[in-house]
Amino acid sequence: MILVHTPHSVVATGHHRNHAAMNRVIGSFVAAPADAERIVAATRGDWLFLCPGKPEIANIAETYPASLAAALTAGRPPAWLEPVPLPQGSAALLYRVRRDGN
Repeated sequence: MILVHTPHSVVATGHHRNHAAMNRVIGSFVAAPADAERIVAATRGDWLFLCPGKPEIANIAETYPASLAAALTAGRPPAWLEPVPLPQGSAALLYRVRRDGN
């Protein structure tokens, strides 16, 4: 829906076949938040979007308790991610990627 209804592009999603991009996305979620910041910054992405209830994210958070996925699903985003409000009842999480303290 993001690709269809907005001018945004994506690095990768759960259905992507681009192995390099998927490795970056998965690598950012399993990494510690400080390491994930470097991975995300290298993509030059402005937003991070996830559905914490989906099995992929839940499994990562459980398997890697010190990971970015675990921090986000526990409601503890790192300082380099700014929460963006979504409609009430949304199961998704959206963050703006802060750069250079902004």
